[in-house]
Formats: sequence, structure tokens, C-alpha cells
Amino acid sequence: MMKYIKFLFFMILAVPGIAQQATDYFPAANGHKWYFKTTLLDSLNNEIDSLATYSIDSLAGEISYLGYQSKYILGKTATYETVPFLPYTDTSYVSLSGTEGRTYFGLGALNSLIGLVDTTALDSNFAGLFNLLASVQGWYSTYRLANTVNSNYTLFTKDTTITIDSTNLPLRFQVRGRRINDGVLSTSVGNFNCKKFILSYSVSYILIPILPITLITIPDTHYVAQGNWLVKQIAPSTSLDLSVVQLGSFTFPGRVEVVIPPIVPSSVEEEYLGVPDGFTLAQNYPNPFNPSTVIEYSIPKDSEVKLTVYDNLGREVEKLFEGFRAAGKYRAEFKAAGLAGGVYFYRIEAGEISKTGRMILLK
Repeated sequence: MMKYIKFLFFMILAVPGIAQQATDYFPAANGHKWYFKTTLLDSLNNEIDSLATYSIDSLAGEISYLGYQSKYILGKTATYETVPFLPYTDTSYVSLSGTEGRTYFGLGALNSLIGLVDTTALDSNFAGLFNLLASVQGWYSTYRLANTVNSNYTLFTKDTTITIDSTNLPLRFQVRGRRINDGVLSTSVGNFNCKKFILSYSVSYILIPILPITLITIPDTHYVAQGNWLVKQIAPSTSLDLSVVQLGSFTFPGRVEVVIPPIVPSSVEEEYLGVPDGFTLAQNYPNPFNPSTVIEYSIPKDSEVKLTVYDNLGREVEKLFEGFRAAGKYRAEFKAAGLAGGVYFYRIEAGEISKTGRMILLK
């Protein structure tokens, strides 16, 4: 009997340590900033460092948003050199309750499936599927800190039908979550004891409603650290095989996003004032855009210049300029009327200097 009582007391005392509160994992003070580096992965999951982008997120405060008291986070993404000077253009929301962290799903939350898809290889009908999926919005219990390890839970399921070349394709889009074993993450800013989750984004072909055929599943691993929230996300490159409906295969490039040390501006005057003797590559505007956008750059001395646009697999889409330029400021227009929506990159090379920017085409 005494052993039984001791066991009960042990279990009662152990519960608070196991089922930690979601608020323990989130920064306590407004103004907290996260600095991230996002790198695309090729088909072999090697990092394409030349296409890396950088983000700064800032905890702005707490508001009531669509039924939930939530933290709201402002974000911006660009090259390492330009991101400190840009205004915040994105907003995300997190609601913390008990042992659960809810996130608001929209286009940004579905970046693993939509922002990484090789849309340049898809016709407008199929690309329309991803625009439809982007419309899935709502609060979801994404991070369940007390969930049993390796126990799956469904965030949402959406069935739809798209038509490609007169062929109707009944498809199911599903997002599922799973907590996996905790682990220590080593980064350039230190080591973190993390809760780890895998969010699986899947698309299935509903040939028979009770027996859908999975076409693709993208596992996106999230690392959540005490007092820091998300410190790393990684999704491997994945292939989508549509041979079952005679439509070939497509590639979803992977990406890894991890916290880095604070990004320190090197020259405020150069970015804000556009000093003629400075080398700059500005963020395109408008961004996102449709169907065209403007890219401005300046070079400090006469040189050979090449300005090129790439898709999210690193393939050349268009060479906007290649030739000799005298020192000065220039602008180029990128017209994308014939391209599929998605993430694109623009890169300038002038002499021994090169810089890369990221832009989003909406369709």
C-alpha cells in the first residue's frame, strides 16, 4: 500500500515537469527579435548558399485576433545586407494556452508546400491548386507540448477537384502533426534543449474515397526551445510523382531555416540615401507583385554587370541585363506575365561583388 501511495505522489509531482506550459517556450518581453537564415536545398538536400535569404522577426505585442488572445510577430525577409533597413511586411500570430501553442494558418504558414513548389514546371491549372490551398485559413493547435511522443494528430483536411487537360483530379490536402523525441540543437548562437515536432503536408489522389493514394508528403521538422520559441525548421527536398494520372513528376526543393546571431547594419547611409559610390541591390517593388516589378541597383565604379532572375531551384529564368555599366544608379523591370506564381530570386554580379534578392510572384 505504501509503495502505491509513493507511486501516486511521484506521478503527481512529475506531471508539471513533463507537461510544461506553452508560455514557458515563448519570449516573455515585447521587442524580442529573431534572426534567421533560410537556405534552399537541392534534390540531394545540399544547401544552395548562393540563394540564402535572411529574416528578422520582432515580437510586437499581444492582441485579440479572430477569437484568440494572441502574440503577434512582425517579419521581413531580404538579403543579409538589406534586411535591417527594410520595413516589416509580414505578420504572424501565435496563441498560447496551457500546453498548446496555436498558430494561425495562411499563405505564410503553408510556405513548406506552396512557397517551395517548382511552379515554373506547372501549368496555370495545376498551380491554381496551390492558390486554393493558400486560402485555408484558421487557428490550429500546431504545437502540443504534452502530446505523447510519436502520436499523430490532424490539423486539417481539405478535399477539392482540379482539372488538367480535361482530366478531373479529386485531391485531398492534409496537414498532420507529430511530436517526436526532445533533442539538443546546436546553432551559431548556442545550444538549445528543444521540443521537436514534425508537420506533414500531404496531397493524395482520391481515386476511391476510402482509399486515397498519397502523391506526396513533405515532413517539416520544427524545433521549439524554452524562452525562444521556434529556432529551426527543416523540410527535405521531395518529389511529386503524378505518373498515376500521366502528368509526370515535379520537385519541391527543401529548405532549412535556423536562428543566427543578430544582423548588424553595415551602413545606414548607403541603404537609406543610395550613396552613389556604394554598391547596392534594393528590394524589388512592389513585392509581392503581378505581373511586373522593378529592381534598382547602384554600382560604385565602371564595371561589367550581369542581372539575372532565377527560379527557386536555381535555374535561370531571364537575364535582365548583361554588359558594361558606368558608375551610377540603374533600374530594371522584370515582366513575369508568362510565369507561374511562386518564389523567384534576382542576382547582380558586378566585378567581384554579387548580391541576391528574393521576390514573390502572385498569380
